[in-house]
Amino acid sequence: QLGIKMSYNASEHRRANIERVISRLEMILEQIAETPDMRLEEIELASEAEKRQLLETFNDTKAEYPKDQTIHTLFEEQADRTPEAVAVVFESVQMTYGELNA
Repeated sequence: QLGIKMSYNASEHRRANIERVISRLEMILEQIAETPDMRLEEIELASEAEKRQLLETFNDTKAEYPKDQTIHTLFEEQADRTPEAVAVVFESVQMTYGELNA
């Protein structure tokens, strides 16, 4: 029998996030218990529902846009409307629409 004890700082982590980590760990341990000779790369890290959410729900981003305008024209219009809004983020660097347009 295997026992795992987890503790966390409640002021730094939301309970829902910790419950998700525990659920993921349970899923991984169940797979290992059912198939002890399973290779590490074969372990499923996301449930079918999570995969569906990642691949379908989160990617359902289609939006109507004017097809008679160029991308750079649409971008410039967005920059004019919201110059201070963050347009891109990479690691710890972010740029606004206004900065990118300049």
